[in-house]
Amino acid sequence: MTILAAFWARFWPYLAVAGAAFAAFVGIRQSGKAAGKQEIRNEINESQAQARKEARRVEDENAALDDAGVDSRLGKWVRNRK
Repeated sequence: MTILAAFWARFWPYLAVAGAAFAAFVGIRQSGKAAGKQEIRNEINESQAQARKEARRVEDENAALDDAGVDSRLGKWVRNRK
């Protein structure tokens, strides 16, 4: 029993340091993952905002056109111009 107590008394600081290092590693890793996820969310939100602006711009352009303007603009998308 004294051998185990001597072993424990000698090596527990090393085990504590290893445990603290592992906990720090896991904490830093999780923090980095969360930051990366937030960065991706920000990029997605920015691209969606740009797409909404572009769609609004096109919709406003089309709303400002009269019937002839709409026909001429749609003419490049229709195969048969009759």
